[in-house]
Amino acid sequence: MNNFYVYVHYRNDTLKPFYVGKGKGKRYKTKHNRNSYWKNIVNKVGFTPMIVENFITEEKSFELEKYYIQHFGRNNLCNMTDGGEGSSGCIPNEKTRKKFSENTIGKKNPMYGKKSAMYGKKHTDETKKKMSDKQKGEKHPMYGKKHTDETKKKMSNKHKGEKNSFAKKVINTLTGEIYCSGKEVANIFNINYSTLNKQLLGKNPNKTPFKYL
Repeated sequence: MNNFYVYVHYRNDTLKPFYVGKGKGKRYKTKHNRNSYWKNIVNKVGFTPMIVENFITEEKSFELEKYYIQHFGRNNLCNMTDGGEGSSGCIPNEKTRKKFSENTIGKKNPMYGKKSAMYGKKHTDETKKKMSDKQKGEKHPMYGKKHTDETKKKMSNKHKGEKNSFAKKVINTLTGEIYCSGKEVANIFNINYSTLNKQLLGKNPNKTPFKYL
């Protein structure tokens, strides 16, 4: 039956797409059964769903899901696979691609006219001065205090560890993809780097598919 569709989720802060999926019913707007990277983004900035293809067969939905993931670029999404599982991997024809393009530009885009919460905002001179004053003299939290040798050593060792982890390559054990560093993975998947690094180093239980090489 032609009751399936393909949908895209947009970040509410940057208005950029971050996930592509297929489904039917209310799947496009539910928060259930999402991966941790999806949840991390939504918990921070929220999301807006958009159905881009409707009233299609499940087979066709797989094909189009794969196409849209390629269209946006998987590195820009939190999808864990290239999509299209179980499909023949067909590429949409020119008519379908044109339809998608028309539905995602200008007033037809559900994000049209919306702005990020921080879009166009700047600190006033007064705010800048207050921020600066808090970091000077007696108002500074470290005013009159000195780090002990032991504290300095701990800070030094911590920075060395962080520096080394920046240079370590990371592999996605599910897809086999290799990234230049944990920092790159954190940026691509919008994960807190400190949390990710602790998991990759074994300091905390690793709930991700990523590992240091």
